[in-house]
Order: sequence, then C-alpha cells, then structure tokens
Amino acid sequence: MLTFQRPQTQRRCFPFIITWKSHISHPLESLSQFTLWFARSNKIFLFLNSLKSLDFNYNLLFGELPFCLRSSIRILDLSSNHFHGEIPPSFFQQAWNLTSFNVRNNSFSGSNPSCICLHSPLIQLFDFSLNKFNGSISRGLGKCSKLQVFRASYNDLSGFLPDDIYIVSTLQEVALPQNSLYGAISERLVNLQIFDLSSNDLSGGLPTSIGKRFKKNNFSGTLPLSLYSCKLLKAIRLSENNLEGEIQPEILSLKSLSFLLVGTNRLTNITKALQILVHCRSLVFLSFKSSFIGEEMHADLGMVGTDGFENLLILALHNSELTGQIPVWVSTLKKLEVLFLSLNRITGSIPSWLEIFRGLIISN
Repeated sequence: MLTFQRPQTQRRCFPFIITWKSHISHPLESLSQFTLWFARSNKIFLFLNSLKSLDFNYNLLFGELPFCLRSSIRILDLSSNHFHGEIPPSFFQQAWNLTSFNVRNNSFSGSNPSCICLHSPLIQLFDFSLNKFNGSISRGLGKCSKLQVFRASYNDLSGFLPDDIYIVSTLQEVALPQNSLYGAISERLVNLQIFDLSSNDLSGGLPTSIGKRFKKNNFSGTLPLSLYSCKLLKAIRLSENNLEGEIQPEILSLKSLSFLLVGTNRLTNITKALQILVHCRSLVFLSFKSSFIGEEMHADLGMVGTDGFENLLILALHNSELTGQIPVWVSTLKKLEVLFLSLNRITGSIPSWLEIFRGLIISN
C-alpha cells in the first residue's frame, strides 16, 4: 500500500508518511500513476516543510530534480530510478541538515555534485555512482567533517583527487572505480576500510600507508609492508600495475586474506611466493597471471606440504611463460575448482592424478 497525503496548498503544508506494502491503493491507483505525477510535479521537495526522510529507491520515477531541497530533509535516497539531467548547485543551498544523499544508478549528467559539502557539512553518505557525471571532483569535501562513505564509481570523472579529501578523518569508504582520475595518491587516508580506485589512470608509487583495491592503474614500486598491518584485510586487488619485487612473509599476518590478485605486474621469485602463501589458510582465489615471467615452477610435493592452500578454489598462473612441468603439489589441493595454466612453456605429459579432481576446470 502506498499512502500519500498531498498538501492542499503550497503555503499550508502538512507532514506525510510514505509507506510501502504489498499493493498500492487510494489515492493513487497505480505505481505508473504515481510515477507520472512525480515527474510532472517535481515541486514535491519544496512544499513538504516537515519531511525529514525521502526514500524512493528502486522505482520507475523519472524527470529532473527541482531548483532546491528543503532544509528539513536529512535523508534523500533516489537510487535506482530513471532521473536525468543536471543536479543544479542550488539544489543543496538550503540542505543544511542533509546527512545522506544517494542518487546511485540513474541517468544524471553534467557537472558532478561534489560541491555538496559547501552547503551540507553534516553529510555522512554521499553516493552518485552509476550515472553520467563528468568533470573533476571539486574542492570542498574537506568541509564534510562527518563524511564516512563517498562513492562515485562508473561515471566520467577526471582530474586529481582534491587535496582536502585527505583531511576528512572520518572516511571509511572511498569507491571511485571506472573513471578517468589520474595523478598520485597521498599517504594521508589512514582510516579507510574500503579504498577502491580500480580502472583509472592513477600513477606514482603505491602509498605505504594504504592499499586495498587499485586494479588497472599505473602504480609502480614495491608492495609496502604497511599494507600487511591491515589485520582484517580480506582482499588485495592490485592487478595490471607496474609493481615489482617479491611477496614478503609479513603477508601471513593477514589471517582473513581470501583474495590475492596481483597479476600483470613485474613480481619475481614465484617459488618464494608460493612457499609463503601456502600458509594463508583463508586464501580462496590466488592470481599470479602475467607475472613471474619466464621463471621455473617447481613441481615437487614439498612446495606446499600436505595441508597447504587448504581452502584454495581458484589458482591462476597463466600467461607467464613459466617453465617446468605441471606441479605435483597441485594434487594436494583438495578444494581446487579452477586451474589456469595457459600461455606458459610447461612440458611433459598430463599427470594421471588429475583424475581425482572431479569437476576441475583446467585452462591450458
């Protein structure tokens, strides 16, 4: 049931409650009718003086946003609809109490709304992912001293990350993948739990104090040891960069590490790497593709012992020109489901022990 009490006049407004149940009844006979009314009357934001939370996520609403937002509103969720057009800077001019702004998965375009913090300093969640916004992220995020989550993935953002984002000590998640951001990353984002900048044009050294998901960038240098101080880290995705050096034993301090994807880098010493990672008990997915180029892969059982990689499901060692034979130690990986060995220089016959892996997918 959708209950919606429309105000009689704009001058005299009453608070209303929007509730969803299994069907829709009076005063709106259908969802399409409500959608049409909303699209034609975008002044809904203007005449609801007492409204504090507006949640229309996962509907079929369309149209453009009005000129401004009421100061009473604290939570605005328009995610997963069909809104379009630009979000005018004036939209936030009266939104002093806004704490959550989510327009994810719409068709908004034009300049991105990163100016929000100039008028809404109480913002804690700011999400405009999966739209068509462009331009650089403007300065001003530093004024949002309570910001915890900032998401702007899958847009057409460009430029550097603004300097003042690094002074927001409350940030726990920054997710900006699939944009065109470039430049280096500062060392100062130290309290993050999720930091996803994959598929951008970032470059420079990988920051020593952070590093969680930087797939498909141009980072160079070695894996910083401080990365292993993130004790609750479950996934490291650093594929397709220019990282070099060796996997260090300190990685064993990551007891919850389940995903390690560091392929397409310039890593060396695959033997040492495997001898270390065999003790990562939680490891489920290990990808070394296009790394350790031309090295020999030792095949004897002693590489992993009888209980190494005990939870490993996917092992990717392809496109690396590795030499040697199919390693015997793979026969001890009882949970292995997918093995990538294609585009190497492996010799010898297919071992008979592969028969014990029912359902194993081998790419060679």
